[in-house]
Amino acid sequence: MAKPALPIDKQIELLVQRGLPIPLPPDDDYEQRKAEYHAAVRLLIDNNYYRLSGYWRYFQVRPGHGDNRFTAGGTVAQITATYTFDHELRCILMEGLSILEVTFRSRFAYYIAMHMPVDSYLEPASYIDRRDRYGNVLRDLLIADIHDELTRSKEKFVAHHTAKNETPPVWAAVEVFSFGTLSKMYGLLDQHTVRTAVCKTFGFPHSGFTASLMRSMVVLRNICAHHSRVWHRVPDVPPPVLNKFKHVEPQLYQTASPWAWLVMLADLVDTIRRDKTYSSKLWAHIDSRPDLRDGYQYPRHT
Repeated sequence: MAKPALPIDKQIELLVQRGLPIPLPPDDDYEQRKAEYHAAVRLLIDNNYYRLSGYWRYFQVRPGHGDNRFTAGGTVAQITATYTFDHELRCILMEGLSILEVTFRSRFAYYIAMHMPVDSYLEPASYIDRRDRYGNVLRDLLIADIHDELTRSKEKFVAHHTAKNETPPVWAAVEVFSFGTLSKMYGLLDQHTVRTAVCKTFGFPHSGFTASLMRSMVVLRNICAHHSRVWHRVPDVPPPVLNKFKHVEPQLYQTASPWAWLVMLADLVDTIRRDKTYSSKLWAHIDSRPDLRDGYQYPRHT
């Protein structure tokens, strides 16, 4: 049976019972510290207890083993600052991911148009015959997604082709495809020339690297778009990392870490823009809170 919902005042009482220092009325020092209480109320009402618990568990003793006591020194201000820092980082990441997505979309469509029939993206023969662990044919699922995204699109250029009973050419169609669909198209495309051409524009070692990286960046994009936590997250789909970024001080990190995302996205956007503006912005943000750095380099489950 699900736990009963708790009003905000009871949520705060629970946190206090676990050792988070929040003044409660009628405590003797409540009047002097009531701003702290109201800050906790705002934090909880605006951000959801469950979402915030993903952050404050790193200020608790051993929450994964049922010990939810807060460690000495943990405060609402610290939790709020950590949460805000990660939110600001996600905004910076989304800025970079939007640049990457548009660039990948454009280059991929261009090379398909140059080397394949412009409507071949809808043909099963254009994709590798591969199955998932449940036996589903991946190219069939992909083509179904493509049809669905074209059908749902409200873009006038799609309606123009649909009204004439025509298939939109690939350079138009890609504009309504999600980053995830584009990533799957690239990963399954049975056209080595196109895959290699796109890969070379980014300076990657081979098309398999490109496919894996784009798949991982789609995961990061979805995390950021849904405002999920990046700090102390172990990626389900870790990105491959170029050799030049492996085991280089001061950027040591474990392979399955948010840091790998940061390193690769910063390099990608700088390469696309041909300057260091984006990476400078990203690393300046990271450097502003060196105490939180480990949560990106060495994420841990608690």
